[in-house]
Amino acid sequence: MITRTQFKWQLPPAIEARLGDSTYGRQRTIFEDGHLLIILHEPPGPDDVNRAHKVFWRKPIGEIQCNGHDNGDRQLRAFFDHYDTKLKALEVIYDEAKNAEDYFKLIEELLPLQRATTNTYSTLQQARELVREDRFLLEMRDRAYTISRNFELLLGDAKMAMDFRIARKAEEQVAQANMAVEAQHRLNILAAVFFPLTAIATIFGMNLAHGFEGESPLVFWIVFVVGLVTGLALKGWVVSGRK
Repeated sequence: MITRTQFKWQLPPAIEARLGDSTYGRQRTIFEDGHLLIILHEPPGPDDVNRAHKVFWRKPIGEIQCNGHDNGDRQLRAFFDHYDTKLKALEVIYDEAKNAEDYFKLIEELLPLQRATTNTYSTLQQARELVREDRFLLEMRDRAYTISRNFELLLGDAKMAMDFRIARKAEEQVAQANMAVEAQHRLNILAAVFFPLTAIATIFGMNLAHGFEGESPLVFWIVFVVGLVTGLALKGWVVSGRK
């Protein structure tokens, strides 16, 4: 049982025999007895599983229909206009992107569109080779290439911009980590300098008889200098250990 969309036309049996029953399938061309069938996909979204088909039937006399309707040449131009509109909208998003997350969302939208336009160009190139005398197909082939190339360039720019933002953020985090390490190191140096003094002051500040209660103030300064020298020695040890 055929479940793919049936358009209001009667395709040649040779072409009909090469179509699947459930879908028109990937973008491609089918050429039989002078009849050319061009199967294209509408612009896909990032989460689209199924593809909306645009099917163009070129008859041997040069007349083109689209999805069962006349004016297929106008419909093919409108098909590319739709891709152009998508491209311009995504270029605006690219210009307004500020961080890696914005670029990631843009890339997510660009990837299926870039693949689709690449396949569209390949399909139109095949159509051009099959019907070389058709100048309209030549024009559409060239337009497909331009659109495909523009999507490819925008995708490349978005990937580069995202990589740059990620790298810069990583550098900022490394710089902040280095600053934190440096600050911690300086605190360690201060602690090394003042710890002996604090320890000595604590010991001599206890209400214990240590024999220096009645001594000259000179003893205090001697103890102070000993503590300071010890602290500086500890500082030198900390700094040399850091190196």
